[in-house]
Amino acid sequence: MSGVWMPPAPNTKGSFMTPSLNRDGIFVDDDGVKRRTILAGAAWSIPVISVVTAAPAFAATTDLKLAFDKSSYSGEGCKTITGVKVTATRNGVAAAGESVTVTLADGYTFSDGSTSYTATTGSDGSISLPDIKVPGRGGNSTFSATSGSASTNATVSGKPTGQVYASDGSLYGTDQPNSFTSIQTTGKTVWAMDSDKNVWYVNSYDGKWTKVTNATDVTQYSVNGGGATYLKGGKVYNSEGSLYGTDQPGTFSKIQTDGKTVWAIDSDSTLWSVDSYDGKWSKVTGGTNISAYSLNGGGGNYLKDKKVYSSDGQLYGKTQPGTFTSIQTDGATVWAVDSDNTVWSVGSYDGTWAKVKNATSVSGYSVNGGGANFLTANKVYSGDGELYGKSQPGTFTSIQTDGKTVWAIDSDKTIWTVNSYDGTWAKVKNATNVSGFSLDGGGAAFLKPACS
Repeated sequence: MSGVWMPPAPNTKGSFMTPSLNRDGIFVDDDGVKRRTILAGAAWSIPVISVVTAAPAFAATTDLKLAFDKSSYSGEGCKTITGVKVTATRNGVAAAGESVTVTLADGYTFSDGSTSYTATTGSDGSISLPDIKVPGRGGNSTFSATSGSASTNATVSGKPTGQVYASDGSLYGTDQPNSFTSIQTTGKTVWAMDSDKNVWYVNSYDGKWTKVTNATDVTQYSVNGGGATYLKGGKVYNSEGSLYGTDQPGTFSKIQTDGKTVWAIDSDSTLWSVDSYDGKWSKVTGGTNISAYSLNGGGGNYLKDKKVYSSDGQLYGKTQPGTFTSIQTDGATVWAVDSDNTVWSVGSYDGTWAKVKNATSVSGYSVNGGGANFLTANKVYSGDGELYGKSQPGTFTSIQTDGKTVWAIDSDKTIWTVNSYDGTWAKVKNATNVSGFSLDGGGAAFLKPACS
């Protein structure tokens, strides 16, 4: 090979023969072959042979990927979601032998009541989850899966369930559909809406729950003072399923009734009512660009530019602070809360607005049937600013009154009321894990999920 020095063959004594070098820098072997080399100082220069390995066009990834078999799931309260799987892959190939943990939240549990499940992927890279129980309240949540640094999520939604109970803790009526999401009562009649937006009531003849005529796909309803109406497709219907009044604009978004009168607000925040003379819908005087309204006991008021007006469009009372954010009326009394969460009312003597005693930092209030109560620091007070009843737990979060009775729900979703015998607060029978309640006209009912 030209340019590469080869060691000389050993001599007969086993040592290497060293070729001689002439003055031209040419080695001359014993066999007379001349070989040119380069002499650099006193050192030999030996070529370095480099071995180069070609790099691959791309590097293989080892990232693990997880995926649920669906991006979202759905179910019904108290029932189960079955067949959920999680698959692990690497480079699009099933990854066997990987430990995967799935976590549930918001009341969703596995069949054994736990909220976490761990399993190892099989040859197909997947794990199959146990049945998942949907909470009675339903609701939206997220399923989460992790394996090392890999993770993935899937959303879940559950239809809520609910059953209506009377004030004595017994089921109200018979043949309940077990899917109620809200209730309203007048003390004589109870209406409830189910998860499919159908309105039901208890038939007074046989006590069975029955759908209200034409009350499907309902957006809102109002039951008060012996009257009931509902809202559907931007229009108001009476309890018989017929359009209420004439000349409706078809743009209503919210309604209230007190059994005598119906008020409705349209998409432009304008208030309407039915004229008692001709039954036609017409705009309430001055009731444009309103922010709130209240109709009860034959009286109605609305809130506009943070001031309270009566149904004739006149300012209600004197010396309003101009900072009101919400109102309630029972036809005889009007209460309003300002931007500092202080309750005000109109003095019966001079018609001047004044702060209710101790009603600061108020978190809730209720005015109905000639009675008024407010909630502050998780305790209930009467209209005179004194603690209402005895032995309050100090954990109340909302209240309702009908002027005769007060109900309050605590932070554990348990309903309490004041014992009429000794004025002591006590829990309402069976009223635990409550999702809603209604108190009016001397009657009360509550709603709780069909399962825990």
